[in-house]
Amino acid sequence: MAGVAQESGTGPSTGQEGPAGRRRSLPSGRQLFGRALALREGSIIVVTIAAAVYFAINTSTFLTSGNFKTLLPYFAPLAILGAGEVFVMILGEIDLSIGAMYMFAPIVFYKLDTAGLGLVPSVILALAVCVAVGAINGAFVSILGVSSFVTTLGMLFTFEGLSLIISHGTPVATPGAQVHQTTSLVHHVVNGHDIVLPEKINHIGTFAKIFGGGVYSELIWAVAIVILLQVVLTFTRWGLYTVAIGSNKIGAAEAGVKVKLVTIRNFVLCALLAGLVGTFEAVRSQTIQPDPSGPNKILLLAIAAAVIGGTLLSGGSGTVVGALIGALFLGILEDGLILQVVNANYLLFYTGLAVVVAMTANVYVGRARRGPAPEDVLRVEHIAKRFGPVTALQDVNLHLKKGEVLGLLGDNGAGKSTLIKIISGFQRADAGRMFLHGQPYEPKSVDDARAKGIDTVYQDLALIDELSVYHNMFLRRERVRRPLPLLNNREMKSEARRALDGIGINIPRIDVAVARLSGGQRQAIAVARTVNSASDIILLDEPLAAMGVKEGAQILDLVARLKEEGNVSIIMILHNYVQVFEACDRVNMIQEGRIALDKPTSETSVEEITNIVVDEYRRAREEEHAANTRATENAGGTEDVPSAS
Repeated sequence: MAGVAQESGTGPSTGQEGPAGRRRSLPSGRQLFGRALALREGSIIVVTIAAAVYFAINTSTFLTSGNFKTLLPYFAPLAILGAGEVFVMILGEIDLSIGAMYMFAPIVFYKLDTAGLGLVPSVILALAVCVAVGAINGAFVSILGVSSFVTTLGMLFTFEGLSLIISHGTPVATPGAQVHQTTSLVHHVVNGHDIVLPEKINHIGTFAKIFGGGVYSELIWAVAIVILLQVVLTFTRWGLYTVAIGSNKIGAAEAGVKVKLVTIRNFVLCALLAGLVGTFEAVRSQTIQPDPSGPNKILLLAIAAAVIGGTLLSGGSGTVVGALIGALFLGILEDGLILQVVNANYLLFYTGLAVVVAMTANVYVGRARRGPAPEDVLRVEHIAKRFGPVTALQDVNLHLKKGEVLGLLGDNGAGKSTLIKIISGFQRADAGRMFLHGQPYEPKSVDDARAKGIDTVYQDLALIDELSVYHNMFLRRERVRRPLPLLNNREMKSEARRALDGIGINIPRIDVAVARLSGGQRQAIAVARTVNSASDIILLDEPLAAMGVKEGAQILDLVARLKEEGNVSIIMILHNYVQVFEACDRVNMIQEGRIALDKPTSETSVEEITNIVVDEYRRAREEEHAANTRATENAGGTEDVPSAS
């Protein structure tokens, strides 16, 4: 039976049973390595492991438990700070003020505690101040439109200066972090004799154990925060909206996302985590140091951890787990270099060099795991077409990748349908050239284009009114019986019914003439005929015209299924901008016979497209007005010329 392992006399099974009894082998080491690289963080994981292996081989103390405890102060704070920075950077912004919050929060905590407020309330209020600063950052960026770099740089200087003013630049002991010593009697065996000696044991309070003073407390905080924020980023609306804003802010706003609120929230999160880490480090070191050099270094390392972990500075992509791995890489690097007794003067240089190498490896390994970019299945270069004195197309350049859905926009008469007819072989271009799968493509007819894998739904549908539904669907692709070339109507009816049912269009009878059907049903037949042709490229000239809402949604669902399968490339002429963003990967706009816009739908918006159309309309009106003015002036000038008689 399929799906049940079959016993064999050759020994234990080394694989799993696949469908239909076929044995599926376990993945090889190379396959597992490839799957690891397929992860977004896969390449930096490889680089981090390589760094750890290098230091483990060259340094005898690297893998000891004592060194692990030494590594934690390098790693855990950067992981938490990097996690907060990821939320800001995915928006396409940056927060430099985390260095100031890292420095300012412990000072506020100290002042409040010494005023008698208590440890925990003082920490809470200090973090509340950080929240307020984060909200101000977010408001300046999202409401006033000030650059996040400028805003947070100003906040960095302001609050570092305020920290020095409040503290007078004097280090102080961290409240609640004091070490208490007790004396215990410890038994020792010396030369067979039991000797009891007093030994001093250090103790810290519960507050210190929780807020960074415990050996593993910062690590526990780091892991918990990273897990929580990764869940937020991946499985909540907050995370979804963050990525949407970073990818296409205008599009997200048009979809109803509260861009300003999400932006402010992310800056608040980043500032809050910075204040929390500053408090942890003050408790761990037992000293509050009002020195900007340390915070400024850690803010840059936190940003580096996020970037090394795969977060794009341009926004739209990143993971909190990646920041954790980036922080681990930086921690291993600094710890390993110190263990190798690298001269302190060279430590920063080697760190920077290693970061550049790691990022370069990250980029190249990432490219390798993604594979080469898909080639163009269709390329149109410098196509021109005239109809008498009318120029329909001039210097049109267009490309289409495998599995891509390209939306073609433009006013009536812009040349969209003409371009489709040239690609489909119905018309010949006056100039230019086309390439199909990298080879010159010069279709001599529609049949020639169809034979080469390009099929079309024309604006006029190209249906024969007096033929039946199924005859229209198989026109020029008729099924015939052998040896006599007689039409196999039964087979065509069966295939036509399956094709229409596959789209979800309800046409009760397929043996009636298409003249008796509604416009939406006729459109559905034309689309089903093209999809059923098993072509590589499908050209849809206004496929949703004359369709009702339900039928149009079914056609869009069909396009979505074809896009998901990735085997068919589609060019669609559409007029509804919302449908373009729903169905298409990329959009081209034709104006006056030229491509005026070529962008992925994720990088443009309805607003941008509308503005292009409005600007073109205004320009045309201005030219028309100027032409009329010149004509009027010329006419007036002629009347003023004296007669020669």
